[in-house]
Amino acid sequence: MPRDRSYFPATFILVGCMAIGAVASGAYAEANLENGELKAKGCLNCHAEDAFAASEADALAADISAILAGEKPHMPISQKLSEQDVADIAAYLVSAGSAPDADTPANLANGERRGRSCLGCHAIDNFATYKADGLAAYIRAILAGETGHMRIPATLSDEDITDVAAWLVAENSAPGG
Repeated sequence: MPRDRSYFPATFILVGCMAIGAVASGAYAEANLENGELKAKGCLNCHAEDAFAASEADALAADISAILAGEKPHMPISQKLSEQDVADIAAYLVSAGSAPDADTPANLANGERRGRSCLGCHAIDNFATYKADGLAAYIRAILAGETGHMRIPATLSDEDITDVAAWLVAENSAPGG
């Protein structure tokens, strides 16, 4: 009597998918966290170290690659990064713990008064991954015309910029913010 081989196609498909999954995740399993930490320093000038802790490394690597390819809006990244560098950075950022933020003390009431206009275009959670000092540096770059951001029709002192950045970041860490 011949053997029943009706299970063969399903078994073959299941084993094939498992193999593809293992290959697809292999680059991240082999990530070099020390290289990731070194290469992520530029990211951490603006973004909080623990901002990506809830992310998946492969999704974050895809986002970084899209930024590098100009397919996703972001402040330009001047570093030349290989695919392995991107995998290392993503793995490091996902695994990074919370680091203290040494932001400059700010006047949050002034920040809200001067920065409320940002919310005319941006959702408050657009600033969720920023540290105040990094966001302030980005606002300064916008005002200097160094980014692709539309012109901000405001005159902001350096103190105002510090206050606005601190307020936008604080609103994201406040309950319901």
